[in-house]
This record gives sequence, structure tokens and C-alpha cells, in this order.
Amino acid sequence: MDNLLESDWHESETMEFKESLSEKEDAGVDLCAFANKSGGTIFFGVKNNGECIGIQNANEKTLRDLAQLYRDRTQPVIYPTITFENRNGKTLIKVEVQKSDTPYHVFKHIPYIRTGSSSSHMRQEEYRRRLLSLESLNFDYSAKIVPGAEFDELSGDAIRELRRLLIRSRRFSQDISQLNDFDLLKHLQLIQNNGITVAALVLLGTEAGLARTLPYAEVRYGFKLSEEEVRNQDMAVFKGGYLLYYNGLWEKINSRNITLSIPHGLFLSEKKAFEEDTIREAVNNAIMHRDYQSAESIFVFQYPTSFEIKSPGGFMEGVDLENILNESKVRNKLIADILFRCEFVEQFGTGVNLMFKNQLSLGKTPPDYSDSDHHRVDLRLD
Repeated sequence: MDNLLESDWHESETMEFKESLSEKEDAGVDLCAFANKSGGTIFFGVKNNGECIGIQNANEKTLRDLAQLYRDRTQPVIYPTITFENRNGKTLIKVEVQKSDTPYHVFKHIPYIRTGSSSSHMRQEEYRRRLLSLESLNFDYSAKIVPGAEFDELSGDAIRELRRLLIRSRRFSQDISQLNDFDLLKHLQLIQNNGITVAALVLLGTEAGLARTLPYAEVRYGFKLSEEEVRNQDMAVFKGGYLLYYNGLWEKINSRNITLSIPHGLFLSEKKAFEEDTIREAVNNAIMHRDYQSAESIFVFQYPTSFEIKSPGGFMEGVDLENILNESKVRNKLIADILFRCEFVEQFGTGVNLMFKNQLSLGKTPPDYSDSDHHRVDLRLD
């Protein structure tokens, strides 16, 4: 910043000053307004008149906490780039955001827009127009580049597991042995324009990488002896890329899937309480279809006689309880494509039908989505 002329150092449509971190909530308004307009930069440690006073006792945790605040309180989530910067011997905190490719953002449920050197509430008619625009887009959020994400935030173990699954499935035409890790992910579109996608982090990210960029991309598991119980008898939180923990999650679920002896005439046949393919399909569907912009985790609740998955993000536009067997839409196409290539799913658009078929063929009630709403999908299986 030292090469800027003083005449350029003032608040504008793309620049905002904050004296201290006590104004971080106000800065969230400006961040949202910038994303909805032309992008912009916020400096902490600068007076309104441009005088640099600096930020004292700030460290890397300060930056992480600031990023977490803005991820938690913006919707769809904004991922600003936050760094330290020195100007005139003072340490400033610099928060940058690009113009968003999403039609609108809100901060604490309110949309803002930048006008001149101030941020104000977006007009209601403008907000409605942008909301309709977002709903009409065929937008794959999982293909979005995560600003600031680095290649070393992807797990080597997860990439090796990806290679193993691709070789086994034979659903990837390239000769994997001829591709290094970076080129493999580029061919799979998990890296685009040298940027790390949401899908790459969701499937391959390290715990630390996801904690910084997508902290709610996790699965929380709980087992109770009955739905009336308050405390879990067993619980686990699965973090990091899905390819790092999918086996561990399945082992946790299957360890509680009791074996029943079913009489058939003079013989007994052993059956699992929960149909395994149905459970796998339900979990994979949650990973593929959840809203990764939501500040909420996937929850898996297991009971001796029922199973429930709560997934952030309601049904996609055009899908409801009446047509769920006939309408098929994918919220995260890139994630779904990779899971298909790895043989987690047989083909697109058949998951719900498969669950219904499996449940009914075993004399069980069909999958129950009746508790779903605009904010989450709630699936119950008996």
C-alpha cells in the first residue's frame, strides 16, 4: 500500500476504513454490500479521514476469528481474503472481497448494497429480483472456487484414496498413473483455473483446511436407545474430506445395526435391522445435496428401530414431497460427478427411488421426508 498516493487513500465505493476490531459487525455490513456490488476492501486500524493508527496485539487467530464471523453471519457464505498489511509503520488488517458471482448476499439476514462511500439496505424490489435470479440459475455451488484455498489444504491420504477408487471403478478414462496429483484434480475439474473448488475441499480437504474454509462441512453422529432420551449413548464428529472418513462413518453406523433372526417356516434367516444399501444411499445423498453455504452440519441420528438424517438446505426448486420420486435435481453436480466416478452411486437421479424400492420390498414403511422444510431435508427410515 505504500505505493498509493495519499489522494487515493480515502473511503469510496470500493474502500472502507474501520478504526478498531470493535467495528467488525459494521464491517460485515460493508463486506456484504461490496460483494453485492463491485467488490471492495476494508482496512481495520484506519480512521475515517485516512489516518493510520494500526491494530495492536493482533495475530493469526485474530484473522481466523474474523473470517469465521463473516462465514457464520453471511448467506450465501462470503469467503473474504483477510491479511495483515503494513502502512506507514502501522499494522493494519486488510479484508478483501470480490464482486460475487452469486446474485445476492445477506449479513445477519439483511441484504446490503454499496452506494458511493456508504453501505445501505438493498431496496426490497432489488432484493426480490436478485432472489428470483438466484433461483433460476443452474448454478453448481460445489464447482465454485474458494478464495485463498491452497493445494496443501487437500489431504494426500484423501487423494490416494481417490486414486484407488477411480482405478477400481474404471469410470475415469485417463491413465491415472501418468498424472500427478495436481493434474489429476484438474482433469476431474476439482481444480479450475488453478483454484481449489468447494468439491475438492469437501471430498479431499484436511481438517485444518476445512476448518478455515468450510467449517460446517462435517457429519455429526449420535446414537440413542430411544428418541425420548436427551443424551447420546454414543457420538462422533467426522471432519475433513469425505474420502478420509466415509469408511469410519459407515463402521460407526454398522456397529449399531443389529442382526435379527427372522423365522421362515422351520428355518431362521439373519437380517440386518437397517437395509445397508438404503443407509449408504441416504448418507451419500446428504453429502451430494446439502447446502454448503449453510452454517449447519449434517446430523445422523441412529436409534434401535429408526434412523434419521438432517441435511442443511431444503428441496431444490421444483422438487417437493409430491414429486420427489419423479423429479431429480442435483445441488452440487461436481461432488455428485466425483462420487459417481468413485462408484459411491450407480447413476444420477435414482437414489430416492432405490431407497423407496428397498424399504417397500422388505415390508418396511417408505422413506419419510415429511419433516423437511425450506431450510433442511429431514429423512427418516424405519
